[in-house]
Amino acid sequence: SVSSEKSLGAMALIRALKPLGTKPAARPYLSSCLAVTAGAYAGWQFRQVRAEEDLWQHHLGKEARLLDLDGLKQKNRVNKQFIWHTNYGPGKIEDLKFYHCQRGDVDREVSLDAPETVEGKTRICAVIRVGNELNGHPGLLHGGFTSAIVDDFTGLASWMEKDAQGLGKNIKVFTAHIDLSYRRPLPVNSEYLVDVCVDKVERQKKVFLNTTIYDKEGHACVKARVLY
Repeated sequence: SVSSEKSLGAMALIRALKPLGTKPAARPYLSSCLAVTAGAYAGWQFRQVRAEEDLWQHHLGKEARLLDLDGLKQKNRVNKQFIWHTNYGPGKIEDLKFYHCQRGDVDREVSLDAPETVEGKTRICAVIRVGNELNGHPGLLHGGFTSAIVDDFTGLASWMEKDAQGLGKNIKVFTAHIDLSYRRPLPVNSEYLVDVCVDKVERQKKVFLNTTIYDKEGHACVKARVLY
């Protein structure tokens, strides 16, 4: 079958790349190849992430699963999307992977007491590597770009929450409010983790989310509260 042929192809690639894993310089390349291989055959399914030694594993959790978003990138789209098209490439967003993660304990500053309010079900984490063409101050990521990725990634989580709550295909998702707190500057030529969690949904249309951007040292560099 087609699916079995794809699985065999993926396994062949993994076997071919496995010897590189013993070479420190090749490990980032190997990790990227394996992630792309897993995502390429995943569709909208989630594949188990096996990255016990990965830098971000303590944030992602052992149950994290890679999310394939090729269908959302709309490569043939005429009016280019700001994140996926305009700012994707060498010197800009150089690598971007999304993971579906367990919610765990939510750092919630909102109440579930309002009428027609249910707890959120969605948590996603993005591992993003940026180059040196997105500067604000020299050597630092532009704050407006930081706000844009928070906006875009919470929008994705809101779409997923809409499906998780069974709200129907006709529900529209637009940004209503973003409140950002910039705690640390974000150097360019670096990798970050963006943790997005849905806190609650009100009246089957208002999606409340919280977001944190972490650097490699585990510092919470940016925190945001978002309403869709």
